[in-house]
Amino acid sequence: MSIKRKCLALVFLCIFIAACTPAQTEDAPYLIRPASARVDTAFVDRGPVMELLRHNGITRYISEVVYFDNPVGAFSKFYVSPGDMVYEGQLLARLDTEHLEEQIAERTERLSAMRTNNNLENERRQVAIDIMIIERARDIAAAAENFDIAAAEAAEARDLAIEWAQMEARLERERQALAIRHEEDRVRALRDRVSLAELRAPISGVVTYISDVRSGQHLSGAQPLIYLSDRSEIIVELVGLTVNDFAAIGPGPGWRLLATRDAVFTHAHIDGQIIELEYIVTALEDRHFRPAQFKLVNGDVLPPGLLFPVYFYTVKIDDAVRVPSNALFSGPGGLFVHRMVNGELVHTEITIIARSTTLTAVAEGLEVGDEVFVRP
Repeated sequence: MSIKRKCLALVFLCIFIAACTPAQTEDAPYLIRPASARVDTAFVDRGPVMELLRHNGITRYISEVVYFDNPVGAFSKFYVSPGDMVYEGQLLARLDTEHLEEQIAERTERLSAMRTNNNLENERRQVAIDIMIIERARDIAAAAENFDIAAAEAAEARDLAIEWAQMEARLERERQALAIRHEEDRVRALRDRVSLAELRAPISGVVTYISDVRSGQHLSGAQPLIYLSDRSEIIVELVGLTVNDFAAIGPGPGWRLLATRDAVFTHAHIDGQIIELEYIVTALEDRHFRPAQFKLVNGDVLPPGLLFPVYFYTVKIDDAVRVPSNALFSGPGGLFVHRMVNGELVHTEITIIARSTTLTAVAEGLEVGDEVFVRP
């Protein structure tokens, strides 16, 4: 082969190798793309960005526990049933006060006898003092008429005796009054016990629960008997939660549900309505046995026992430039996307506002209508 032919063959070989060798371009991170593979892309748009967590909730009314205060005696009966509407001051239940009423009758009779006996005793003392005063006047008259020294001395002695008798009578009346007041206090205390044996409604509301107390049963301390609700404070309790679902907040004893710690908005979907909820911080000593509770912000009237989903917005922006979250990559310089420009992937750094599992709100780096590479 001539030198000319060898040169031509070498030129054609170089051209063939160059044609078969692809251009050297830097692939995007996480992207291995053959020359013939299709690239998945999405367009940047505007709209809301939000992320939801869901729990189940159930409604109930906040009830006030009603009980006998230091009950004395056995339980007698209830005068209401669950579901009854009662009014403040209405009789709900009572204790058996027969033994107290017997004591009141006995002490009232004793008090009446004491008053009668005291009156008779005081009258007797006063009669004796009146006789001594008459005799003293007689002695003074005899001494003046006959210049009788003995009569004058007798009159002086009677003066001292009268003064002493009057002092004794005054002291006795004071002792009697003290004994009367003591007995009256005991009768009054017994009557107070009888009045405490009547359980009356502290508020107007609905009887939501009555405890199982039998007639004749002795009650102890503040034993819950009746639960009343005024229907003004309905709450929502989340079901199926454990202590692990809570986290401590701040320096105080409060505990907050983890789902609400970063939530910006909490609501419930009930019969097509969105009901706004506000979390009630749980006290440290209650977190083991009290479910997470929420109150209705707008005071909506709902039936108790209603089960429905409760949503927590951990991200909620009404309007933002947004991009699919699977378009984001992380590098030494921060977050970036691969923007499609004339069929090429262009490394573009971005600044985000908020991020959910599906969408990310972007503050800088992208505009509405930009096309970005997304992971399939």
